[in-house]
Amino acid sequence: MNRVRLNATMTSNVVTYTVEVGTDNSKGKLLPYLTAIAWFETGRKEKVLMVPNAALRWIPTPAQRGPFARRASGGKGRETDASSADPQAQAMKEGAGVEQQAKASGSRRTRGRVWVADGAYVRPISVKTGMTDGLNTEVTGDGIEEGLEVITGDIVPGGTEQAAAPNASTNPFTPQLPPRKR
Repeated sequence: MNRVRLNATMTSNVVTYTVEVGTDNSKGKLLPYLTAIAWFETGRKEKVLMVPNAALRWIPTPAQRGPFARRASGGKGRETDASSADPQAQAMKEGAGVEQQAKASGSRRTRGRVWVADGAYVRPISVKTGMTDGLNTEVTGDGIEEGLEVITGDIVPGGTEQAAAPNASTNPFTPQLPPRKR
């Protein structure tokens, strides 16, 4: 017997529903009112190509794009295409991540873009995204093959990797302490 109780609670903008799940508890490890985090399998696929979600969110700078930054724009440096009224195409053009594209298209199978090294620059590969486990997402498309190295972030001076995230520099809410005197 599985049930979702409809009396939700909200704490710190997080909505929580109580869910009753029937399971074997013969060892007595589950206790009444015990909070648990559970993952529910909603589908299963085998032998699919997957990329890290960071690869679908990473947006290169115009300098990193090189000749790919001026596609069909007449040399103005902006990407344009005839489908600018299409919200899904608009989300793609702006380099939105999988989440924004899913909202724009209203479907589970959306279009995305990954970037691969091409000499001194990077070039885009359009993909269709499928199932995700929260960390990796299934991708299909022309030019996608097993072993293809996709870009997930930048190496910044100092040898650390900067993860793919919009404005991934520092948290603006973290207090900035003055330098210590020695």
